[in-house]
Parts: sequence; C-alpha cells; structure tokens
Amino acid sequence: MTRLSTAALQTAMKYDVLANWEINKLCNLNCEYCFVSRKRRRSPAYAGHRVETIVDAFNGSGLVWLIHMSGGEPFLQPYFVELCKELTKKHYISINTNLSTPNVNDFADTIDPRKVAFIHCSLHIDERQRINGLEAFTEKYHLLEDRGFKTCASQVMYPPTLKNFEPTFNRLRENGIAVSPKTFRGHYHLKNYPSDYTQKERNLIQQFQRHDHSHDSIFLFGNLSFTGLMCDAGKDFVVISYHGIVRRCFGDPTSLGNIFQGKIKLLRRPELCPANICTCPYFGLRFAHGNYKVVKETRLNAARYCISKLTQTALEHLGLPRSPNG
Repeated sequence: MTRLSTAALQTAMKYDVLANWEINKLCNLNCEYCFVSRKRRRSPAYAGHRVETIVDAFNGSGLVWLIHMSGGEPFLQPYFVELCKELTKKHYISINTNLSTPNVNDFADTIDPRKVAFIHCSLHIDERQRINGLEAFTEKYHLLEDRGFKTCASQVMYPPTLKNFEPTFNRLRENGIAVSPKTFRGHYHLKNYPSDYTQKERNLIQQFQRHDHSHDSIFLFGNLSFTGLMCDAGKDFVVISYHGIVRRCFGDPTSLGNIFQGKIKLLRRPELCPANICTCPYFGLRFAHGNYKVVKETRLNAARYCISKLTQTALEHLGLPRSPNG
C-alpha cells in the first residue's frame, strides 16, 4: 500500500466525532502503575462486546467516527482484526497497544493504513523483558511502519523505571524508534507524581524529551486544569466505557447515552469544564478554549481524584452511568 504523509493522512480523514473508547479491560501485562487490578485484567467479564454489536452501534449512530481504542489491551479483544476491518469501512480508528500479541502481524497485513490515524505503542519496559523481549517489540513496530501506519512509542516514567531507562532509550533510538517519555501521574512510596519528581529526575526526563515532539514536558510540574473554560468535549469529543456508556470526558460524569443501546445525545455547543484537574489532558489541550493552569498535586487533590476513580469503577462495574454529581 502507498504510504501517506502525516499531513495528507489528516486531510483525508473527515469525521464528526472523536471517541476515546475503552474497548476492554483485558491485559496480559502486570505493570505496577496500572490503575486496573490484576484480577480484572484477566477476567473474561471485561472482554467487551461481539463484533456485530460494536459495528452496528457505531454505524447506527448516523455519524462518522474517529474511534481511539484503548484498554486494557485492544489486541486481546476477540476477533480484533475483523472488528477493525468492519469499523474502517465507514469510520477511522487509532489504537493504544503494547504490541505483545501475534495478531499485530495480521492487523498489519489486513487493515488499510489510510483509515488509521496512528498506532501508539506503549513500551512498558519492565514487563516487556518478562514476556517476549525488546526485539519482538522492535520487529512489530517496524512492521507497522513498513506497512504505512503512523506509529509512535512511549514509556511511562515510573520512578523505579526512570533511573535505569537511559540504556534502553538509546538502544531503541539506534534502532530507529524514538521513545516519548510519558509523565507518571500517581503515587509511589507516599509521594505524589508528577509534583514530587526530584530535579534530577526532571532533568533526565527533559533529556529524553529533547528527541520528542509531544506535549509531555508541560506535565512535569503538576496536572493541568481547564476549570471554567469552554470546552468542545461532549460535542466533538466523547469517552466511551466498555459498557457503551458515553460521557463528555473522564472529568465530567454526565451521561450522554449508551452507544450499545442506540442512544446518544451529543451537546450542541461547548460547555464549561467543571473538573478541578483534567484527567484527559491530551484531549483537554485540543478541545478546551483558553489557557490552562498547572496545578501541583496535593494530598487533597489526590484523594479527590482517587475517590472519583473508585466511584467511576464501581458504577461501570454495575453497567450504570454516573450521575451529574458523581
């Protein structure tokens, strides 16, 4: 297939709504920093829906979607390549993946790269060495590139990983893979990150970021806040849980319907952001209007965030949308 430039690829994609879809919660890795429990990562109960159900839901909405699939691990979804083939007949997709499954090769041979915005390849270096090594990651990454897919790679800057990451970073760079350092947002040894990164750790991350064109450098000193700004989330962007619940974003619990029930009511105009801390900052940077603030993580903010996440998890476990008050 002919490889398109990034600009040509973006110009060719005409869609109505961007959806960040948690396709499942299944994962074959055991990353310490993952917020999904190991039990849930292995449970068939979180395997998502059948291909026909998913395709009919998106097609029946009457919209053209750019469907960003994350998990869990999307490639563990049953019949995932078939699902992508059917979805890309009318829609566009992008994927977060750890590149650890054999069907990545089938995907590369089957799916039209012109229908795929990008494939974000998460390294997870500690687990990578446990399952199938760095060579397998490198081979699949270059296979996708050779087939014409726009690929990028990243590694979460978890404190224990950060101090030993430089040799791996350099090795991958020598092999043509520039790994973007992703700021760790969470807790480790009673410290709140990213606020509690030491200056030495920040300097090391910034050293990696010199080879990177992402926005992650702005997260080094805290979390982003778009509170009180108008935002197009809910109108041009939504998040969808594996149950099909459609919400404006991760920080706004208001339900906009359920795609698997054929009920979606998008907002007609931008609305104010109600969240003190943005839990989907990459999308916030794209859809919020105005200047963000950097908010240093505090124990109170951390507690609010954890309570919000626990509430979201509990209600999604029951298959229920959250109320406007969380």
